[in-house]
Amino acid sequence: MENYNKIAKNIIANSLKLKQGDKLYISVRGLSQYPLGNCLFETAKRQNLKIKKYFRDNIKFLNFWENASKKDVEEFINWETEIIRNCDGVALLRDNINLKMSDNAIEKYNYYFREVHQKIRFFKKWVLTIVPCLEESIENNVDLQLMTKTYLKSSSINSKKFEQALNPLFDLMNNTDKVHIISSNTDLVFSIKNQQPRKCFGEKNLPDGEICIPPVVNSVNGYITYNVPSKRNGIVYENIYFKFENGKIIEENCNHKELLTKELNIDEGARYIGEFAIGLNPYITKPLNSILYDEKICGSFHFTPGNSCNSNTKGNRSSLHWDLIQIQTKEYGGGEIWFDDVLIIKNGLFVLETLQHLNPKNLKNVLDDKKYTN
Repeated sequence: MENYNKIAKNIIANSLKLKQGDKLYISVRGLSQYPLGNCLFETAKRQNLKIKKYFRDNIKFLNFWENASKKDVEEFINWETEIIRNCDGVALLRDNINLKMSDNAIEKYNYYFREVHQKIRFFKKWVLTIVPCLEESIENNVDLQLMTKTYLKSSSINSKKFEQALNPLFDLMNNTDKVHIISSNTDLVFSIKNQQPRKCFGEKNLPDGEICIPPVVNSVNGYITYNVPSKRNGIVYENIYFKFENGKIIEENCNHKELLTKELNIDEGARYIGEFAIGLNPYITKPLNSILYDEKICGSFHFTPGNSCNSNTKGNRSSLHWDLIQIQTKEYGGGEIWFDDVLIIKNGLFVLETLQHLNPKNLKNVLDDKKYTN
């Protein structure tokens, strides 16, 4: 419980930056998230916040979306929209258990997501966290103790120090035009000129640790193969391959090609990239089969088909946002990332002197106020 108290305080003070009298909406899905949800509720009460909460287990969640009428969905959207519009911060607690939804339920849920998250919640202060649970560890064949240790350590980073450490890379991305990524079965070129990068240090996700930027929509050319499996709607996709022409995915393949094609055809924007991001959390070093964690792996990047990573009007728009990840450490085959024909990252490590403090061992020392060594 002491660890949950620390996470709850971190959510209120650092992620959402709430103060006495502010309104907090706590949305919890999955029984495994209830302990942190209750702890967050009690912590918020002690800090004199005004609270709205919505707790639901997975059975109720699935039953609603499988059986809800159009009227039911609209009423729920109106109810939650009203709460979010009148609150100062939103805390989302979700589990990562495989939920097999029918196509009809997915369609209704995607509509809700567009209307609430993309149109309302996206423009509020919000944070998402996923507490590991036994069901998830069994399902993903990952040790629960490892997952829990990773969650607690990677979610408790000093956000102010983390933000300061990200500044040099942020400034570099702000002044970069061409990005070139080379690795096994990957050769991508695209532009980020005049786009707006975003530092992610605990305000939107716990755990966090990345810098993301929307590519110029029509600039992506080449091909990529992702080497981290990705679970979506209960399906585990492996070795996803995309070929791009003038920004658009014109060819795709994986172990579930028909389902992948269906995801990419969800709307016009789904075949374009909304986010390029570099993973930087020094305490996340290997896949845990959860996107929220895996996209923060140090030595990785993700290249996201679908909606832009921020509200920048120059970014792509879609109801899809699928963070697909490639790790470039030597263990995973290596790789290179170039900015304007200058090598920035090789085999998952920064090579520029001004960025070497972001390499895992050095960054841990920076966050712990210790002098780093190259």
